[in-house]
Amino acid sequence: MELQGADRFEILWIADLPGGRSLCAACHLGTEEVHWITCHLDEPAAPDIVTFVSPKEALPDIPTFGTSLAAIVDAALESNGAIDPREAGRFADLLRSGLSRRGPREGST
Repeated sequence: MELQGADRFEILWIADLPGGRSLCAACHLGTEEVHWITCHLDEPAAPDIVTFVSPKEALPDIPTFGTSLAAIVDAALESNGAIDPREAGRFADLLRSGLSRRGPREGST
């Protein structure tokens, strides 16, 4: 299944998580907006360099956690690492919300 607008995102590996998942940033090209996601990776990421990755899961099914890394870290610290309850939706929801059709945010350069 191909989603319209999915090519407007690059997925950047941030950290490994328990259970074989990784915390990644879904970076929207053109708006500079970042949404946090967790996924399994096709190939392991190199921890000391910026690594763009390909998730194993179908993109629409990947859970998203909003735009605040601080909220994710707070949730993890309060719940012994469990961030799943902070899930905000699925990647497909980002595309349906119109994010992929917006231009740069007001005030951004």
